[in-house]
Amino acid sequence: MGFVLCVLAVASCGGAHSKASPDSDAKRLGAQAAAAVIATDHADTMALQQAILEAKAIQSQWVMKGDSAAVRDFEEGFAQHLMTNDTSLYHAIFPHRQ
Repeated sequence: MGFVLCVLAVASCGGAHSKASPDSDAKRLGAQAAAAVIATDHADTMALQQAILEAKAIQSQWVMKGDSAAVRDFEEGFAQHLMTNDTSLYHAIFPHRQ
């Protein structure tokens, strides 16, 4: 789980520039990505890492466009879904939000 947290910490440090988000699907896609992570067997760390990396890959489309609003929307949708549906995983991935 430590590697997973390290991957998330590095991936969340993207340097997106602020601009208005034309993509209203970011929050919904974040929630869907979180659902996929939750559905993964948490004991299978490789599968869990893969699911998290797939979520970050989805989010990276907005990072590459420099759309920081969509990046935040995606992360917020991801975090909210985790917080609602798997609190322990939420606290493991977002320890700074406790």
